[in-house]
Amino acid sequence: MKHSSYDGSKGTVFLIHGFMSTGNDTWMEDMKNAYLNNVDANVFIVDWGNGASDGEYNQVCANIRVVAAEIIRLTTYLIQKERAAPVRFHMIGHSLGAHTAGYVAKSISGIGRITGLDPAQPLFEGYKKVVQLDADDALFVEVIHTDAKPTVPLLGAGILRAVGHVDFYVNGGWSQPGCQVPVISLQKIVSRGISFNPVEDIVDSVVCPHNRALEYYTEALAYSNCTFWGRKTGFIKSAVSILSLGWLSRAFNYPSDCSITTCIPLGLKTIDFPARGSFEIATYTSPPYCISEKKVDAKMAHELSLYLYNTADVD
Repeated sequence: MKHSSYDGSKGTVFLIHGFMSTGNDTWMEDMKNAYLNNVDANVFIVDWGNGASDGEYNQVCANIRVVAAEIIRLTTYLIQKERAAPVRFHMIGHSLGAHTAGYVAKSISGIGRITGLDPAQPLFEGYKKVVQLDADDALFVEVIHTDAKPTVPLLGAGILRAVGHVDFYVNGGWSQPGCQVPVISLQKIVSRGISFNPVEDIVDSVVCPHNRALEYYTEALAYSNCTFWGRKTGFIKSAVSILSLGWLSRAFNYPSDCSITTCIPLGLKTIDFPARGSFEIATYTSPPYCISEKKVDAKMAHELSLYLYNTADVD
């Protein structure tokens, strides 16, 4: 660290990948660049590719404890030797990386923020919060759900329950537009010839919604001209969505209006808004995914300024 450009007075960000990934994945570089275009911060890309590609999922889940321990060693050093403030730490983890971030924050008191990008469901859903990402882990925990359907029988990879201070269920959180199970037609078989592999198509369709959380969050960081607005969803809608395995989630219309207590943006400014709970975001099918809402942008900017002014007066 002595010969690095690390500056303990700035914020510190950790990007942590998940199962069957590495630190060389394109999304990590893209997200790092998008983050640094917004904030002058220190960014660590955590590469635990060897442990993430063990092959057996159960073993990889155990490996994240070791990964977390190594990150804890580093963060402890940064706090003690580089005078870094835990409140300025931002842990961003995808899939198993989200739970890894939770393990780190459970050991380092006062971590400022965790962003869980579709936290892994298998071996975590329904377990005690001590073994999974939870709102108690950091001062602010936000979660983006993009593949929140049961692993059995529907091969969902993301956790179903709301586990943060703010939980975004994008497009209902069930699946994502453009990620449907592929239709294997005779024409496709003929056109691909000997290269045709139906397993690859099916795997891609399973991974697609789980990885879409990466694309949404990177886009939210990268583009300042469009905001993903999350609109508050109630208990009834969430319950119906879960009990119907997601099929009835779209029977409810998204509310068109927004207020400081019912809407919240996806991105770095999420923490600035007072609304808490579960929110839904609608997107386009292909990038850029963000649906522009200029009137909402203007209204919410005005309401946020009033909220911050009134809060400052109280303080």
